Amino acid sequence: MLKVFDYNDVPDDRFVMTTWHENQPLSEPFWFSAFAASHPIIKLTQTVILDINAVDRERELLDAYEEAINQPL
Repeated sequence: MLKVFDYNDVPDDRFVMTTWHENQPLSEPFWFSAFAASHPIIKLTQTVILDINAVDRERELLDAYEEAINQPL
C-alpha cells in the first residue's frame, strides 16, 4: 500500500485499519469489530471475518461472533 502512494501518507479514504488480538479470546476482536472499530471518513456497515486456516471453521466463527456481539455488557 505504501508504494502505491510513493511512501507518503495514505489518504483517509484509502486507509485500512487492522488490529492484533493475540492471546485474547475470539470474543474480544469480535466485540471490537462490532462496537469499537471506526474509520475517519467512511461509515462502517459490515464486518468481514478472515480466517486463514486449513480447517473450515465458518460455522464456529459465525456462532462465536453472534455470541460476542449479543452478550450483555
